[in-house]
Amino acid sequence: MLLLRHAEALKNIEDRHGGAGTGLTNNGLQDCVRIAAFLREVTQGTTPCLFGHRVPQVQMTVNSLAGALDLSPIWDERLHGIDLGLLAGLSRDEASQRYPDSARRLDLWREGRLRIDELALPEGESASHFYDRIKSVIVSWNSLAVQRTIIAVCTRSPLIMFTNIAVMGASFTFAHYRPYDLAAGSITELELASGCLQLKRLNSCDHLDA
Repeated sequence: MLLLRHAEALKNIEDRHGGAGTGLTNNGLQDCVRIAAFLREVTQGTTPCLFGHRVPQVQMTVNSLAGALDLSPIWDERLHGIDLGLLAGLSRDEASQRYPDSARRLDLWREGRLRIDELALPEGESASHFYDRIKSVIVSWNSLAVQRTIIAVCTRSPLIMFTNIAVMGASFTFAHYRPYDLAAGSITELELASGCLQLKRLNSCDHLDA
């Protein structure tokens, strides 16, 4: 199972998180070509299955890969990022100006000084609901992963949740949840067997330098 963070988007340059999203930068579009070449090589002889969700940066990445790999994408909205409520779509500066208390809490979480289940952003999604949503994706992929190579493109937060589930396994707890720093265009490789995830490779960007 190969999990990709979408290629570089305008929102990354503008330091915006969540919300409606944006299109890719020119660098992001060029990286899609490199990502497709890498995926073509590593999935040779297999039957890949390409997943994504409909936020612009993910959709553009998925469509680029689908065209290059001759795949029909499957759109699954359960893969969308955690809802940041009042902070969704704001840059860090905008968030600090409009909602300083919430912005500070989000920064504390990113720094690893606040648990995700204690984040509690106004109008945002709860950590438990986010976990259940991503866990339901894993369950639905369990039988598929036996026969197909799963390629999924997401924003950063679902990839962090997938990674934490893989690292902690049955002992998953929000107390040990880590806000991994995953680069745009990076690939994280997981293995799914009998409903359990195992981490094989984290945040690999070697294909972008090829």
